[in-house]
Amino acid sequence: MTTASVAEGGGVDAARLRKHLRRKLNYADLQRIVIEVPLISDKRRSKAMEIAAVAKGVKSVAIQKEDADQLVIIGEGVDAAKVTKRLRRKLKYADLVSVEQVEGTAEN
Repeated sequence: MTTASVAEGGGVDAARLRKHLRRKLNYADLQRIVIEVPLISDKRRSKAMEIAAVAKGVKSVAIQKEDADQLVIIGEGVDAAKVTKRLRRKLKYADLVSVEQVEGTAEN
């Protein structure tokens, strides 16, 4: 396969290739997702963290210190809308506050 055929497409899935190369180079596209959830009891806090932790691609889940009602999820390829929807379904209220890219290396 020539360089020209790779640049034109040549049957190579660019997204899969990019993901493969990033893993080989030990580099990750981490996201920082902040979701507002009313964490009024230990049981709700535990349930919210459990729901977020089982989502695909999640590396860590924490409660933001400044505002105790914000859940911070860090991961690679996490579907923020899906996690928010699951939290809404179980806890009756969840609001997606922000999603931002975090530069960094993957720690395996």
